Parts: sequence; structure tokens; C-alpha cells
Amino acid sequence: MLKYFICVTILLCCFNPAKSQSLTVKDIIQVTNLSHEQATQYLVSAKHFKLISSATAYGQTISQYSKENGNIMEFVSKAELKDGNKMVPSVHYDVTPAAYAQIIVSQLKQSGFKLKTKQGDNSKQISLYANDKYTVSINVFASNKLPASIEIHSK
Repeated sequence: MLKYFICVTILLCCFNPAKSQSLTVKDIIQVTNLSHEQATQYLVSAKHFKLISSATAYGQTISQYSKENGNIMEFVSKAELKDGNKMVPSVHYDVTPAAYAQIIVSQLKQSGFKLKTKQGDNSKQISLYANDKYTVSINVFASNKLPASIEIHSK
């Protein structure tokens, strides 16, 4: 009986794949550099997000996408922000549970991003990473029910 229980447990563990967030730092940077049409095709076709909305106002386009996979909820917003006469691409990525932000931090460090500042208190932690092309801010709240918020801007 014990052997049967152990075999069933091993089979369940081996054939029940672990779920993780859909986007890596590399993906988020790629979406930052794509046009809205290309980003929509990539996120919807390759990453299985749903396009929630896409709107253009005052020459600025904002597209929003979402995805749910069990307990993991993801939200992506792609925009070009106006900075003087220049349009700066930006991607905002929310993921719940917030514990997945640690994976993003590890990927940032592996990609050569440097920690510029880190602040926080009992309710949230804010980190700012940068390299020569991008700035990334990460907001993680103490409650795992709230999403971690990752925002990347092109410099």
C-alpha cells in the first residue's frame, strides 16, 4: 500500500507541470521595442494573452492585455509616453502572486541591470534597476494577494 501511495505521489508530481508567469525580462524588453500591432500579435499568439483594449489619444497609443492561468494573473499595458518631442516606449507588467517578482529580479541581474535604489517599509518594497538602454521599476507589496508591478521604460 505504501509503495502504491509513493508511486501515485511521484506520478502526480512529475506529470503536473509547475505554473509560472508567462513573461520574462527578455519578453518584456521585446514588447517594449515592438509596435503595438507586433506586440499584440506576439502577446496574443505566442504568449496567449487576451487583448482587452487598444486606444489612441493625442497621438499616444495604449494597449492592454490580460491572462489568467490558475492562481496566476497577469496584466500588460504597452504605451508610448511623450517626453518633450520624443516618444518613449513603456511596458507595465503586473503579476499575481507577487512572489514572481523575485524571478524578474534574478533575470534583470543576469541581463546586466544594476540596482540603482531600493526603498521600502512594512507595506511595500520599491526597487529601481537600469542599464544603458532601459530603466525598470519594481513595486512589491507585503500582501501576496496584491500584484507585483514591473515597469520598463526605454531611455
